[in-house]
Amino acid sequence: MTAHPAVIGCIGGIDTSGGAGLARDAITVAGLHGQCWQVPTLVSQQSHQYHHATYALDCQVLAQALSILVDALPAAIKLGAIANDAQAQCILDQLTAIPATVPVIWDPVQISSAHGRLGQLSQSLINTLLTRCTLVTPNLPELGLLSGQSDSTLALSWLRANGPQYLLVKGGHAQHAQATDILYSPAHTWHFAGPRVPDIDMRGSGCITATAIACFMAKGYNCEDAVCLAKAVLSESYHTARPVAATQALAPAPHWPENADYFPVTQRNTALASSATGFGPLDQPYFGLYPVVDSIDWLQRVLAAGVSIAQLRIKATNPDILHQQVHQAVALGRKYQSQVFINDHWQLAIEAGAYGVHLGQDDLTTADLAAIANARLRLGVSTHGYAELCRVLPLMPSYIALGHVYPTSTKRMPSQPQGPARLAAYQALCGSIPTVAIGGIGPAQIPSVRAAGVHNVAVVSAITRAANPPAAIAQLQEALANVQRA
Repeated sequence: MTAHPAVIGCIGGIDTSGGAGLARDAITVAGLHGQCWQVPTLVSQQSHQYHHATYALDCQVLAQALSILVDALPAAIKLGAIANDAQAQCILDQLTAIPATVPVIWDPVQISSAHGRLGQLSQSLINTLLTRCTLVTPNLPELGLLSGQSDSTLALSWLRANGPQYLLVKGGHAQHAQATDILYSPAHTWHFAGPRVPDIDMRGSGCITATAIACFMAKGYNCEDAVCLAKAVLSESYHTARPVAATQALAPAPHWPENADYFPVTQRNTALASSATGFGPLDQPYFGLYPVVDSIDWLQRVLAAGVSIAQLRIKATNPDILHQQVHQAVALGRKYQSQVFINDHWQLAIEAGAYGVHLGQDDLTTADLAAIANARLRLGVSTHGYAELCRVLPLMPSYIALGHVYPTSTKRMPSQPQGPARLAAYQALCGSIPTVAIGGIGPAQIPSVRAAGVHNVAVVSAITRAANPPAAIAQLQEALANVQRA
């Protein structure tokens, strides 16, 4: 039997024109394969251009509707317009019955696009709501309303200190060439930039963004990946919107984002300094098996077994030992005519004339990418989701590692296993850039990895923990050859 779609609880206003509010929430949830459970807080009597009146729902009726929503076991909650303090308190009371693991996303709209006031909340209730939310998604005017600060810098500082776990400040109102949304998380500040679509005033853009994020987080995506996906949904909505009034447009129902043209360019903390010269291509882009080993001894063993590419992930910290091992690795690569990548130590890799260097997301921030490119080294990068992938695509690296696909005990991972379905989606975004799947892959997993469109697999423990490593390499290569022939 097919699993039921995730329930997304949408709490907010009814826009009688259908352009925003719960109507837009329901369209978005349905397009992204969820089930929208609606709880109205108010009715905004309006057209696409003019607001006439706002009528708040009675709190007793609201409480009843919220209790029914709680019984439906929602996978995520999206809050929209809240009319008054009594409603806000009612919502807070009911949210206590929902597990803290269920994400709560608040689009804090208080003024409609037709310039009508939808609600008025006291600062004390706003403060309490903020601390219960996983993510709040204000635009620049709403940033000041939430914080009670007229200065945007002070407002941002106050919200980061007193607000939710994640704060997404939308950049639609900023006067910049690109529409850049900024996500403030406990660990990083992410920028999601996309081109503006001129001459289109699309209704319900805030509803689409927050509701799409709720849908993606309900499916297990972390916050930055959910925002990245939602940004792609919104970008495509702008490009496919149809006019409904002299200056306004409505988006059709969205679908799961797949077109790379609509995905944002992302930035984590600081921009990556790419080089105009780019990074060299692999000699063998479809290399198949990619062993990742942690010693010179293991590197020699896998190269002697006939692999065409390998990575040395050195654990030593002594500078003299590092220097020696990097130079030994480069010599082994030349001896066996193999593509040997050095993990992390890009300065030593340049000095030794290595074939390539592999960098993780943290190392990308500190590495001199221009120096790596100018030294004619190839560059491989690690990614663990949509946000990280969109961060590295503009670099045009020599290959992109996608993972971790399956559970792995090789190293402690901050992300959840991606699985073959997500792997296929990431692969599609990479275009002509070679990719390699990594994480928990053995002979049994190779067919599903290949079905996802990825030709190459990186392995660690499937070789290094095997009773007979040469036989394990042969088995993995045979499994890759079998799916290639199929």
